[in-house]
Amino acid sequence: MPGLDELLLPVVRVGDIRHEDQAQRWLVDPLWGDSSVGVIGGSPKCAKTWLGLDLALSVATGTACLG
Repeated sequence: MPGLDELLLPVVRVGDIRHEDQAQRWLVDPLWGDSSVGVIGGSPKCAKTWLGLDLALSVATGTACLG
């Protein structure tokens, strides 16, 4: 049986987190540029949710959006 220390989540102080100089920006080229803000809007049942899910999946995995 594992000990109690093995079951707990590790704790890291904020000052100990490694800082990245060139942080990758969220970008879905050519649909959504980095530093952009927008809204996905449209009529009911026009696939807004699927577009949002595809955008989120593309950002998370680094794959192409919509194809």
